[in-house]
Amino acid sequence: MYWEIGRYIGSVLLGGERSEYGKKILATLSQELTSRYGSGFEYAKITRMIKFAEVLSLETEQARLYYANDVATRHLGVRDLRRQISRKAYERREIANTQICSIIL
Repeated sequence: MYWEIGRYIGSVLLGGERSEYGKKILATLSQELTSRYGSGFEYAKITRMIKFAEVLSLETEQARLYYANDVATRHLGVRDLRRQISRKAYERREIANTQICSIIL
């Protein structure tokens, strides 16, 4: 959910902008979402959602799910997540699984 919200706000609403204009939009959006849906949409949380979407801008849904599960089960921080993505942990796991399947068959 946070990835979807952050991706939408960052790409559609802000269009990648990070200027004063973007900060004003986020402050206004934060107030509107908080009044409509309650807590959880404070300015700091929205900026974290956008950063999360930027870090997790992966090509496939399977890769996003893999890294999200990895973060949740191993309690990884942002630095560890970035390291996992840069090391292509998902892709390496897929290659290993393919090799294991070919040996078994």
